[in-house]
Amino acid sequence: MKRLATTFLVLVTIYVIYFDLSHGTLNYTEKPSSSPQAVPVNSNSSAFPSFDYKVKTGDTALLIIEKQLNKNIPVTIDQLIKDFKQLNNGISPEEIQSGKIYHFPDYTGNGT
Repeated sequence: MKRLATTFLVLVTIYVIYFDLSHGTLNYTEKPSSSPQAVPVNSNSSAFPSFDYKVKTGDTALLIIEKQLNKNIPVTIDQLIKDFKQLNNGISPEEIQSGKIYHFPDYTGNGT
């Protein structure tokens, strides 16, 4: 019985490794393209200044904005998420994909 269970466990492990390497575990709805695509901007996005940035692997919205400012952001995380969604037609910062261009709120005019 132990031999059967061990064999089964080894086969399942091999299948999981094969599936992960061939299909991946991340849920991508489209294949990455060679040219970056801009996200359409909402018509009311001119309420505050923004800048465009092509996202690289490992970037987060918070990191990108802090790089732009060279300091911590002067607004709350909730406000940052709200502003980002407004600029990018409801796309949340957690959904950004590397290789695409997004609009990020520009807080350089805010004082802190």
